[in-house]
Amino acid sequence: MAAKVGRGRRARELGARLLPWAQIALGSLITALAVNLFLVPFKLADGGIVGIAVILHHRLGLPVAPLVLALNVPIFLAGWRVLGLAFIARTFFGVASLGFFIQLTRTIAPLTHDVLLATLYAGAVQGIGLGIVLRAGGSTGGNDTFARIVARKTRARVGQIILYFDLLVLAAAAVSFGPEQALYAAVTLFLTSRIVDFILEGQYAARAVMIVSDRHAAIAARILTELERGATLLEARGAYTGVERPVVLCVVSRDQVPRLRAIVHEEDEAAFMVMHEAAEVLGEGFTRLP
Repeated sequence: MAAKVGRGRRARELGARLLPWAQIALGSLITALAVNLFLVPFKLADGGIVGIAVILHHRLGLPVAPLVLALNVPIFLAGWRVLGLAFIARTFFGVASLGFFIQLTRTIAPLTHDVLLATLYAGAVQGIGLGIVLRAGGSTGGNDTFARIVARKTRARVGQIILYFDLLVLAAAAVSFGPEQALYAAVTLFLTSRIVDFILEGQYAARAVMIVSDRHAAIAARILTELERGATLLEARGAYTGVERPVVLCVVSRDQVPRLRAIVHEEDEAAFMVMHEAAEVLGEGFTRLP
């Protein structure tokens, strides 16, 4: 009996470990469909590495999948030292999966000949795919990884770097395909970002989190170092036990929530965690005080 329980527990643990990788692969497949069904046929270079690959594909005739992989190589080399092995491992898997599925689905014919429909569906499908990948704690490489690297070396914010990167790609698209095509691509980019936001954390951009755990010091330390967010230890006393135990208070951006959950789970599976929407966050790392 005990042996069966042990095997069942190991099976559940293995499934829990493999689930994020399966989700990253699924999200990469959905993103690849958006690339081949909408972005490439309609010249929608909507920012990021994929946007650059779309431009180079139409200008030079190079295949998209190898371009996506090749353009991510220097980012990997830089990120290996700056961001750490754990993050780069999942990012590498996400990029490899995306490249594989782009190549696999490249012969599927477009579903529409209407550029407006393609623009809307490209944003929706790509947003779903990227949202699944990010929710699993992964990444498809590109500008978000590049932005994290630059942010570590400068005082610039990740969101600002991604915005400037995407604007440069849209400008290149305007030169390559014309202003009108770049405007369509901008709509796709906007829709993608909104759907990713919705999948990750609904309509809110930040979460205020309170964590009750015996491992409060370790959790707070990892929030400071791995998420680069501030954390406050609030003095608290259990109403039932009367035991004093600090409560960790922090505010994180929407894309950091999956990683925060993982940190708390890794440190203390019995931790008590409360998360609620922060309608507005003013201060360092978020919106500046007026």
